[in-house]
Amino acid sequence: RHILSDVLRRGDLHDPALSNASMITVTGVEIGPDLKHATAFVMPLGGKNAEEIAEALNRASGFLRSEVGHELDLRLSLIHI
Repeated sequence: RHILSDVLRRGDLHDPALSNASMITVTGVEIGPDLKHATAFVMPLGGKNAEEIAEALNRASGFLRSEVGHELDLRLSLIHI
């Protein structure tokens, strides 16, 4: 959860819907027993544009997966967000 929050706070996402990604709260992350799958629960502060932001995060899932994998230093960075 902390790593994903840090990635969002850095502002490396280029999607206009995520221009203020530092205002997104990661409320929780559920990780599968094999560490290959994770589901992140997020909410924009104030709850505004939640659906638009969720769609943008899904579009950026490959980038987010890669960044989280590098930060965790996993052999397999196949985490699905």
